[in-house]
Amino acid sequence: MEFKGTKEKWSKCFVNENKRAIRSSGGILMTFWKPSKYSGQDERYESELNETKANQLLCLKAPEMLEELNDTIDDLKILKSNILDASKTNNRWEEMPDVIQNWIDRKEELIKSATSFKV
Repeated sequence: MEFKGTKEKWSKCFVNENKRAIRSSGGILMTFWKPSKYSGQDERYESELNETKANQLLCLKAPEMLEELNDTIDDLKILKSNILDASKTNNRWEEMPDVIQNWIDRKEELIKSATSFKV
């Protein structure tokens, strides 16, 4: 399935001291606010800041992960075809095509849920 979002390369950036962002050559794509820092709450602040950084990194890598997932689906379809051929002469492989199809279906459903939206 094709990615419908911004096609240019995404990169991390800092908008200002309170905001982290992901941008492309076309501008800011999403913003992540740093948590508020209060006296005596250093542990909470560090935990939330690390969470924000992790969320930013995950979002930043989403287009690459989608591409890799699509490549994996293509590879699984080839594998399934090869195993179907092998199962004709060796019954040891007979249930594997169904297992592989289940993997394909789960990955395709995940991609669909992440890329389909209603306007």
